[in-house]
Amino acid sequence: MRTPLLDNCWHEAAHDAMSWGQRGGLPPTGKSWEQIKIAPEERKPNMHFKWWKLILMIPMAILVFAVLLFVGALGAGIFLVLVILLGMVVALATVYFHSWGVPSLHRRGCCWSVRWGWPSSLYCQILYLTYQSQLQKRLKQKCELTKEHAQKVMPVEKMLEKMTLEKYWVPYALNIRVPKDQHEEFREPEKNESRKRRFQVFFEENLSRLPMRDNLDCFKERENPVKYVMDRLEPIFPKSYQVWEDKLSDEALTRFCLHGLGAHRVQVEKQDGKTFYVVRANALAGLPVREGFAHYGGDAYFDEHWQPVKIVDDGWNADTSHARNGQPVKPVVTEPRDQRWAEAKFRFRSSMAVLVTLVDHLYAIHLEAANILVTAMREQLSPAHPMRRFLTPFTYQTITVNDNACNNLVNVKSMSPRLFAFTEPGLAMAFNAAGSLVRGGFECSPPILDRVKYAEHLSNQGIATPFWQDAKDYWIVLKRYVWRYLAYYYAKPADLFVDKEFRAFLQQIEHHYKNVTSIAAMGTNIPKKEPCLQCPK
Repeated sequence: MRTPLLDNCWHEAAHDAMSWGQRGGLPPTGKSWEQIKIAPEERKPNMHFKWWKLILMIPMAILVFAVLLFVGALGAGIFLVLVILLGMVVALATVYFHSWGVPSLHRRGCCWSVRWGWPSSLYCQILYLTYQSQLQKRLKQKCELTKEHAQKVMPVEKMLEKMTLEKYWVPYALNIRVPKDQHEEFREPEKNESRKRRFQVFFEENLSRLPMRDNLDCFKERENPVKYVMDRLEPIFPKSYQVWEDKLSDEALTRFCLHGLGAHRVQVEKQDGKTFYVVRANALAGLPVREGFAHYGGDAYFDEHWQPVKIVDDGWNADTSHARNGQPVKPVVTEPRDQRWAEAKFRFRSSMAVLVTLVDHLYAIHLEAANILVTAMREQLSPAHPMRRFLTPFTYQTITVNDNACNNLVNVKSMSPRLFAFTEPGLAMAFNAAGSLVRGGFECSPPILDRVKYAEHLSNQGIATPFWQDAKDYWIVLKRYVWRYLAYYYAKPADLFVDKEFRAFLQQIEHHYKNVTSIAAMGTNIPKKEPCLQCPK
């Protein structure tokens, strides 16, 4: 549709084009410009230099040189001032951090001993000092966890309105984003904008830029590695509620898998008519590691009485020329009577610790369960909503913790890349595969999210361990607790699903679990049936 205004603009543009064409900007209508041809003998070099320009060029060059000389002198002066003001500080810091690697005398009671040096990287040293300062601050602010304290740190009037949270992309984890620390509840808004807070954020986001190097020095035969570590970390080491004096025997391996770190990853396998309990860590065996490190791996097999039978390790020979060329390598099978049994157990324990830390703790708990829950809660539930009020104490500081994990654990060249032996591509592959390695019901098709039903599912397979019996009992207690709370606000379960905010909350959780994390990795879907909220008897 044309208007007088558009017509006027059109005529003005056409007039300008015609006048420009008359001045030589456009060729005549229906014609093209003629090609200019120059004979080879007529071509001459053109250096764009005329003798008369030299009269102007010399004074201009002198002026430019004077400006450059002034800027250079000014820069040198500023640099000299900075060296005088900061040079001594930098020199002291350099000597201080290098002194960590020098042995020193240490007094414990009335006895003196030589403490080994700590040849650590600048990244670890700064991280250590940062935690020491936080420890001092916590000791000064020590208080009892009472009802009055909870009301002080979580006042209802400071709960924030629901909103779309600004997020980080997690570098390694596939398609996961973590809310930024600035959205944490119960924090004074002015603290987010303070210079101190902005410096802390800048520090956290850029600490991983420090150089990364591996120290492959080994302990000597009679040196005690536990004493070495405790001499340095004792001030910040958490209190031990359980002390396992025996960590290396076969009984310790059984305790490690049945009651300890591997208790939630027990599986059953039948071979030659015999049933074995298996705890697997071979999923990490094929991932590339940095030079100087061994590949992870090891599946520990136990008989029906939980006595160790063998460890099948796919990673033990993964660094051979055949493996590097992509050819299949036969796994190493080690039995209790073999000479290298202690080494096989050490490799398995180390690999299981990495698997549980990376997959179950860092990925499944932090980046998946807690992150998805708190994000959906803050974005879909208003402060007065019963479910928001119920979940808030259980998600207290979750955004801050996950923001910290995003910057300091799963960032490039941060703590995880330095702690684990993986190369950068290897760590990326480990995180991308983490969703398919999560257990606890997610490995089933469809996933079993009810712990009672999942414990029964495992029991039917022959896995009726104390861990899963306790997990089932605990789930029943929690389910009864949640239902009794919701019964104050909803007469029947159907009323809960009529609540628009609660439905949006569930839909956001479902979306992330179906399309982003463990269930998506397993190629399964969340059941369409609404969760059962019937109060357990």
